[in-house]
Amino acid sequence: MIDFLDHNVSIGHYIFYVGTFSKEKFDEEYQNAVKESVESIKKIIKILAVDFSKRDEYNAYKHTMRVFPSFNSIHILNSNTLKEEINFDLSNSASYQIYNDKENETIVKTKLFDPERDFKMTRICSRLIYNMIELRSIVFGDRKGKEKNEKIALILFNQENIEDSIKHNVKIQDLSFSSKLIKGSS
Repeated sequence: MIDFLDHNVSIGHYIFYVGTFSKEKFDEEYQNAVKESVESIKKIIKILAVDFSKRDEYNAYKHTMRVFPSFNSIHILNSNTLKEEINFDLSNSASYQIYNDKENETIVKTKLFDPERDFKMTRICSRLIYNMIELRSIVFGDRKGKEKNEKIALILFNQENIEDSIKHNVKIQDLSFSSKLIKGSS
């Protein structure tokens, strides 16, 4: 909690809904919706942090020489009957290679693309940024062309739309294949 302009508000309320603290101007229903929204935002920020902390994929893209298409599919067969038991379509994926110098290990990671999830996550991020910028332009800035009683849209988040956005839409997420140099016993 922080004090801002004689209001004791959560940091989340300050960051994403600045200037909407007054209980006279913003009723209890709105205040409760903001509390729920801030709780949902906490969850999405944790998910985003996990997604963006996987640096090996980013580094492979950054250096592009190690990103390549590899597998179209994986099929798992029954060893006795040689009949296919499971298969995974990997045609919409990319693989990248990383090296573990300490272990003399080469790892090829295959990541399936999930454009529906990517779109929803991008939309959430843009809405978070929108709330921060739009409200600050009113509270701290001089809005040119400001109309009397101008209305703006504020985005409120809830657990349902967060859960829908973070849901993976592909059967498998990441595959890793590694090979390691094993030194002889001599």
